[in-house]
Amino acid sequence: MQRPQVLISCCLIVIIGLSIASKVYAESDEQLLAGVNSQNYRVRLDNLKIIERTTVEDSQIFQVLEDRLLKNQQSPSTHSKHIDEMAWTCKALASSADDRYLKTLQTVANSSQSPKLKKHCTSALNRYGYYKHRRGILSQPQIAGLSAEASKYIHLISSKNPEMMRSGIRMLMTSGMSDEVVFDKVRDVLLAQYNSSTDSKYIDSLAWLCKGLASSGNQKYAKDLKTVENNATSVKLQRYARESRSKLE
Repeated sequence: MQRPQVLISCCLIVIIGLSIASKVYAESDEQLLAGVNSQNYRVRLDNLKIIERTTVEDSQIFQVLEDRLLKNQQSPSTHSKHIDEMAWTCKALASSADDRYLKTLQTVANSSQSPKLKKHCTSALNRYGYYKHRRGILSQPQIAGLSAEASKYIHLISSKNPEMMRSGIRMLMTSGMSDEVVFDKVRDVLLAQYNSSTDSKYIDSLAWLCKGLASSGNQKYAKDLKTVENNATSVKLQRYARESRSKLE
């Protein structure tokens, strides 16, 4: 009897997560700084998540996060909200990909009184190489004919990194963009890559590209999805291409 409520809750969680992701390039550094300094816990947490997903350039933001982490990581508080906020602060600070913060992150990972915080800070350190790679991807020059925001989405989608590809297409899908030139880039990546790997995570990222093309509402992509449906070696990818095509026809 509770399954519909559970499904609704899960859908809301996904929608909220995608909504946060779509704001990654809409927020200015000033807005993000105001967000992490907000008196509202939820606002602070949401802005930490946005920072973790983007390339923030303002060192003042990271300095605030480092100071807060050093001040609060040894707090005796075991309140779940406090621990969650500190965990996301670790992740946001690590996403800077700035070596000057490594010592602080290692200090928290080694000495925090909270096992949960130690675990999440260690995880953030383990993802440091990924953050470095992603910062390099997102720092590439703006693509001719695309906005700075759209260029970042396409850089992620073209990265050949499954996690970055999924992140890029999800943000594009929730950004409200409908420019054909942007979705043409998505199509080009899909057609070039749909048989390039059998890795399950990579296949999943390509399935998201299929869904992204369907979200454009542009019927011209139906033939491209048909090509993937007919020729992909992955049964899963065939299925997603077929389902995505059907939404356009």
